[in-house]
Amino acid sequence: MGRLLIHGTAGQGKVVLDCAESQYDKITFLTNDLNTEKINDYSILFEQETSLEYIMENFDEIIVAVGDNKARLKLTEKYISAGIKLATIIHPNASVSKFAEIEGGTVICANAVIGPFAVLGKANVVSIGGIVAHDCKFEDGVRVSPNAVVAGTCIIGKNTWVCIGANISDHIKIGKNSVIGAGSVVLNDIPDNVLMAGVPAIIKKHME
Repeated sequence: MGRLLIHGTAGQGKVVLDCAESQYDKITFLTNDLNTEKINDYSILFEQETSLEYIMENFDEIIVAVGDNKARLKLTEKYISAGIKLATIIHPNASVSKFAEIEGGTVICANAVIGPFAVLGKANVVSIGGIVAHDCKFEDGVRVSPNAVVAGTCIIGKNTWVCIGANISDHIKIGKNSVIGAGSVVLNDIPDNVLMAGVPAIIKKHME
């Protein structure tokens, strides 16, 4: 229990609230959107008026709830540099092996499964019903969308997004900054900076 600050008030912020509300005495939101709508009775702070020193003095942990992988990781690293403690948020209905390793700033949503000896880096998101099987290794900033499945012993690079319902076969290596399209089936290794889609997945686009 303690005081949690959620950076982000959009959809991801609401998902994090759902995961975290039973685990903290006090939850507050932080945003840069001065027109943001109220979220029930939770207090909202604005970045423009809130210093890092204030955050350190008034909250025990912070979690960045931003959907964009690069933005989420960048903000997470800012808070690490400032010495602010990151939360690791796991929904009570998630199944996380006691042998898994999950770094700070990561969120595991309802009905997600994290297998034994999986290692998830900073600022990861495993959404509702996502499955990360045994011995997978995720770098920082990875996102697994609802009902996506990553089979055993896969490696996923920094800032890569596995979209809704995608399936990745075992022993696959996926590069950095790539996107695996919704419903795709990945049967081969994937390089950095590509959009993959289809069954089986093929390269649809090279991205900067």
